[in-house]
Amino acid sequence: MELTKENYYTRENTAISNTKVNTFLLSKELYYMKYITGELPDEVTPLMLLGKLVDQTVEHGSVEWFKNNYTLAVRKKDDPDEFAKQKTMDPDRILSLDLYAKVIRMTDRIFRSPFFKEYGDKSQFQVPMIMKKEDINICGMLDILTVDKDTMYIDDLKTSRSSAMRNATSWAWHCQDMGYLRQLAVYGKLAEEQYPEIKNVVYRHFVISNSKSENFPIKLFVIPNELIEGKFDEFMDVAKQIVTEKDWIDTLPSWEDAEELPKILSTNQQDNEEDTLDGMESVE
Repeated sequence: MELTKENYYTRENTAISNTKVNTFLLSKELYYMKYITGELPDEVTPLMLLGKLVDQTVEHGSVEWFKNNYTLAVRKKDDPDEFAKQKTMDPDRILSLDLYAKVIRMTDRIFRSPFFKEYGDKSQFQVPMIMKKEDINICGMLDILTVDKDTMYIDDLKTSRSSAMRNATSWAWHCQDMGYLRQLAVYGKLAEEQYPEIKNVVYRHFVISNSKSENFPIKLFVIPNELIEGKFDEFMDVAKQIVTEKDWIDTLPSWEDAEELPKILSTNQQDNEEDTLDGMESVE
């Protein structure tokens, strides 16, 4: 199929993405209900919705685009006419004051940042890609792809809790826990298939905190290629399991499967565990 922005997140797209791999690793039954039968629609948490709105606004490069496409929810007692009008509108386009204000403040900070102003005509935003590997269709939606001579830059926008992004080490652990390194490896393979002349691939994350109290700090991270090595093979191993799965039943634990906690945790281990817990609601 021809993959587009419009059909990428629909059931029409049966290619395997890193998101689907994450779901399969979490639960075969969940994968079956979401992607095979479609009986379980995607759950959109407030943080996921925030990330989606930031992604869309960054793609269009303008806070004004956001204001023209989304509106503030009003109460009947405050504005009866606008309240009646909003009854006929797409509810997904009507946002709470807190969410509306967050998107504007976050994207304004991104647009004012020097790194974002460096993107030009060579940069593509929200790029859907698909390829066949070992008779398996795989896909990905690249946030920003920039090809400059013989070098390709794959940049991914992440919205996260501040604790996960406080330094490069905490972000590296967070990337490992959330499957972000495997995601970048898939993006790299997809892009290299389309641009075989490329000699160098640079992987980067630009991360913005969802913390209003900290005024939405931004951090930039370059991901060494060494961290990406082997991650595409890891992705393909799971993809092969997905296409050959027949039962779609999770293995549930007995007490024989119980794990004993270590008697002593080092300071670094404690920090990593806290990062993982704090980052579980991060938005991709």
